[in-house]
Amino acid sequence: MRARLAGFLLAHASEAGGLVSGYTHEQIGNSIGALRQTVTQALGDMQNAGLVEVGHKKVRVVDRAGLQAVAQDAAPSAAGGA
Repeated sequence: MRARLAGFLLAHASEAGGLVSGYTHEQIGNSIGALRQTVTQALGDMQNAGLVEVGHKKVRVVDRAGLQAVAQDAAPSAAGGA
C-alpha cells in the first residue's frame, strides 16, 4: 500500500513545487484501494521520514528520490511472487 501511495503522490505532484492538492485522504484511499485511516497513517510515516509534508488537502513531496524508492519497493515482490 505504501508503494501505491508513493506512486499516486509522484504521479499527481506538480513539477515545480511537488505539490499534490485537492485530494482528501479518503479520495486518495479510494484511488489506490486503501482505507482513509491507512492513508493517513502512511502519510504520517512518510512525513516523519522526511519524504513529504502534509497539510489540509495538500501534500508536498520533499524527497522525490526517496518517494520513488518507496514506490519501487513493491516491484520485486510483485514480479516474483504469488
